[in-house]
Amino acid sequence: MIAHCLVYVSGPMTNGDPELNVREALRVAELILERGGVPYVPQLTHYWHLVYPHEHAFWLELHLLWLILCHALVRIPGLSVDADIEEAEARRLGLRIFVPTDLEKEDFTWR
Repeated sequence: MIAHCLVYVSGPMTNGDPELNVREALRVAELILERGGVPYVPQLTHYWHLVYPHEHAFWLELHLLWLILCHALVRIPGLSVDADIEEAEARRLGLRIFVPTDLEKEDFTWR
């Protein structure tokens, strides 16, 4: 179960339409909330960057620092170098990893 777990939402951001990518991340965050988890949505820094731009490396480092605090990672499918880095780091940290379709099942299992 993901109840009371901090769950990192990882997925494409700049590959494709950023607005649609943020929207998908928020859909996944809602699934996490519905199951009692606490989502962290790094895609929302897209809006922060519009107001206070930083280098790409800054955002990736910030996201990886948040990842350390999480118990699990949901990997939204799609091409993304950064999401691949986040998933690799989550594996290194021993976090549980799953995909959105796992969340859509009533009784999902960790990968």
